[in-house]
Parts: sequence; C-alpha cells; structure tokens
Amino acid sequence: MSLISQGALNTIRAIGNRGLVTDVLICNRVQVTDAYGGDHHHHWPAGGSVVKGWLLMTNNPSIDSRNGISTSFGVYRLNLPASVTNIDVGDQVEIGGLRYTVNDTNSDDTYRAFTTCILRRLEDRSTPTATQ
Repeated sequence: MSLISQGALNTIRAIGNRGLVTDVLICNRVQVTDAYGGDHHHHWPAGGSVVKGWLLMTNNPSIDSRNGISTSFGVYRLNLPASVTNIDVGDQVEIGGLRYTVNDTNSDDTYRAFTTCILRRLEDRSTPTATQ
C-alpha cells in the first residue's frame, strides 16, 4: 500500500508547478577523451533545454571547531518539474545570466513533488553561455 496516491501526488505537483516561473537553461556535461583514452576533460555544449524553475538560496551558518569563528555560506536549491529527468551531478544550469554547477539531485526520492538540485554558483563570469 502506498503512503500517497498518484492522484494526490499529481495535485501536489500541480500546485507546486505554479511557482516555477524562472527560465532555467540546462547544459548537460559531456566528457571528452583523446584518441588513446586519456586526457579526460569536460565541456558543456551550447544549446540545451530550457525549463521553468524556482531558485532558492538559504544561508547556512557554520562554526569552525578549531577557532570558534562563525561563518555563513549560501546553498542554492533549484526546483524543477518532476518530469525533468535529464539533469545530473556535474551538469550546469544558467539562470538570469549566472552559471551554476549541479552538486546533487533528488533522483532517488520515493515521492518527488519536484526534481530538486543543489547548486554551486560559478564565480568565473567568463564561462561561455550556451546561447553564444
């Protein structure tokens, strides 16, 4: 017996999808090797799919156990429609002209209202965008 019916999950998704209003460009990572199987490097080809999403940033406080200094760092969480399954760790997304790397996804959740990704913002502003 399921804890939640498919109809109830679809209703939850429909309500949540109303908040997905930001354009998100998904750039899937491609691994390239040389002719001898070495020299691995990655690139993110131009193009990709554009979906609607919801980006949230939360501050996570942390105290250094060695010296007691308190710091805070931002964690970016991106909600996408549950139907989006073509995103994985190492891919990049572009939102509002800023690039982020996908650090984790919830692809193994039992009940997914959204596809959720944990992101890290890239500091290098010279990264070519997928629209160039």
